Amino acid sequence: MKRVRRPTCRWVREDSGFTLVEMMIASALFAVILFAALAMLDTGTKTERAQQARRDALITLREAMTRFTKDTRQATAVKSTSTRSSIDIQTLVGGVAQREIFDISGSSFRRTICVNFAFTSSCGGTAAELTDHVTTTTPFCYDAPDCVASAPTTQMASIRITLARTPEVLSTGSITLATDIDLRNL
Repeated sequence: MKRVRRPTCRWVREDSGFTLVEMMIASALFAVILFAALAMLDTGTKTERAQQARRDALITLREAMTRFTKDTRQATAVKSTSTRSSIDIQTLVGGVAQREIFDISGSSFRRTICVNFAFTSSCGGTAAELTDHVTTTTPFCYDAPDCVASAPTTQMASIRITLARTPEVLSTGSITLATDIDLRNL
């Protein structure tokens, strides 16, 4: 049997595999695609963290506003020395009279349940933080909707509170909540 000989050409090779140039091009394309995918993942992760921080800040702010609203709605007296940044009230909590002070201290919105009930004595209670990262310095308004009085008046029927809070992570601006509270027992 006679062996058939293949024609030989210079540009046809019989070795299988890839050249170094082909491998470099494939590696470069893979690196570009990988970089784009990682950049999209990083952007998505940052957006998710920012949204989670805003959600957490909003929940904390709502809880503080709810606590203040519940206690203030039942107020039986508002101390005349209350200011735009601090309010001292006598209120009913679960039908029991108690004295509370809500105030802004630094960037914290705090509530103090007073040991001494009388307005004439010092409070003596321990302050509990309702929320932090507060950017509002004067949250209380005693003559809504105008909000020009800096202290409670004898004819007030409601109190407006406005609180703004900045999220802790990747801050994209503050969240502001406001509400008018009708004083039922004054």
